[in-house]
Parts: sequence; C-alpha cells; structure tokens
Amino acid sequence: MKPLNHPLEQIQRLPDLSGRFSIEIDPEQKIARFERLQNVPHCAHGVSHDGGNMAFSQEETQKRKEKVAKRLTKFLERIGIENAINPITLADEGNCAVAELEDLTEKNSDAIQKNERGTFVNASALFTTTPDTPLVLKVADCYGGLIYAKTPAGKTVVGLIHAGRLELGARIVETSVQFLKKMYDVDPQNIIACFTPALAQEHHVIRKDDIERVLGTAQEYWRKHSTIDEETGDWNINMKSALKEQLKHARILASNISIDPRDTFQEAETFPSQRRTTQLGKPHEKAGRYALAIAFTSSKGKHRAKAFLHTHSASIFKTSFLNNPIR
Repeated sequence: MKPLNHPLEQIQRLPDLSGRFSIEIDPEQKIARFERLQNVPHCAHGVSHDGGNMAFSQEETQKRKEKVAKRLTKFLERIGIENAINPITLADEGNCAVAELEDLTEKNSDAIQKNERGTFVNASALFTTTPDTPLVLKVADCYGGLIYAKTPAGKTVVGLIHAGRLELGARIVETSVQFLKKMYDVDPQNIIACFTPALAQEHHVIRKDDIERVLGTAQEYWRKHSTIDEETGDWNINMKSALKEQLKHARILASNISIDPRDTFQEAETFPSQRRTTQLGKPHEKAGRYALAIAFTSSKGKHRAKAFLHTHSASIFKTSFLNNPIR
C-alpha cells in the first residue's frame, strides 16, 4: 500500500470550531459527540450527558459502584462500542505522564491496575493503535481531550488527554504531541484534537494565600494565563488560554481543533462540576464525573472491546516540563 502523505486530507476540512458549541447533544441517548470527529470513518467517540455519575471513586457503597459500572457499559454501547467488558480507563493520579497502551506490561504495577471493574492506567494521556479497544476518561471541570491521528503509512492512533490545571501547567498537550511524533512519526497537521467543556476563568479562583501551595512550580506559567485581583490578590485561572496556546505551539491545524466553550460550573443540567459542588457547600445533584471515550474500528467495522492488554516492553513518557507541581 502506498503511504499517505497527508492522510487527513481525505476527511472534510471544517472551519475553526474552537469558539462555538462543537458538541452535538442527543438528549434521548444521553450522549454527546463532536462534530469534528463525526466526519471520521470508523471512529466511535462520545461524551456522557446527563447520564449520572461515571466515577467509582465518587460512590461509597458497593451497590452504588455497581450502578456506575452499568452506566458506563450503557454509555459505551450508545456511542457504538459493543461488548465493552474491559474498557481501558485513564486513571490520572497527577503524574503528568503520557503512555502507550501496547507497551504497558504487568511489570509496571504502578502504572496498571486491574480489578473486576476493568483495567486502569495511571497516566495523564494514553494512546493506542489497537482497533476495537475503548479508552475512557472521567472528568469534572478539567478539559478532556479526544485525539485522532494518522501516521505517514496510514495507521490510526487514538487517545485521550486529561488536561486540568496541573496537567496544563506541565505542558501536557505539547508533551503528548511530542510523544506522537516520537512513537508514531505523526505529523501534527494530521492530528484531530477535540476538548470537552471545562471550568471557565470566571469560576476558577485561587485565593492569594493558596497560590504557592496550589500552583507550586507552575506559578510563573499560570501568571501569564491568569487575571489577578488588585485588591484581594486572588488569581482567576484561564485554562482555555493555556490549552489554546499549547495547541498552537504543537502546530495542530486550527481546522482540526474543537474546544467546546461551555462552562461546567454553569452547565448544571448538563455536566458535573467539582467546583460548583464545593462552593454550594453540599452534595449537588450533578456531583461526580462525566465520561468521554474513543475507539476506532477494525476493518470488519464493529467495536469489540478486548479483554486483555498486549505484553510488550513498557513505555511511559514523562513530561520534561514537570518538576513536582502541586495540584
């Protein structure tokens, strides 16, 4: 097969979607999809919408955890992923690492955890070239990124990026693109990057006395992406500004970027918000996490979640910008 010099040229180019509601919501199915990825063949993706809490860690009893598992399975089925008995979940614990699924092994017990609820990978970004393998991320207030890319030989790579304040402060987007270039020889112009709603600057406030503790070594980075109240000294963090800057530095085409502008704090009927729950001072009806997922199909055109991991040599790519920042 002749290598494709510009594989994404076969996909309809759309205008810059970074400033509009780029997620299309299906209220009956309780899912949402990105318009930009809808044009990509054999790519199943989606965002849970009003489907209840998707995070096991947010539930205390076993019975409620079982309900989360059922919600997740139903969500994956609704976006077109059948028999999702073992989704690979990005369980980010703040290490700001980028991982390749195919290179993870049982030796990396600190990176992989398996239990009756599935397989969990401790990383801030995760990529795979294995078809029919759903990757899942659960967020609230942080950006969740869905990535689709093509190699020069036409091979498909999909992935997820957890882009919260900590991860953006460690340049997670730029590091992820560097990883794709190093591991797969991907041209940044052949990457589609779609990001879910996140906490807007208006509601992302860090009190003056907490700046050093919360921002750590990323304080100077966030200074240029914040407004500082002259009277109180409080900082309003602009994660969207940081995200857009990193996407620009990574040389991803504007036509291949979607950043939904919704504010999770204000979207009480659509997305959970940890900040909203905290400020209300009591459990909120939308407390918890929403899920996003992506997978690409095999040539047979059906999504079949694999119940195993490949056992190749391990590879975890640490961001060179990270120096123990504090969330």
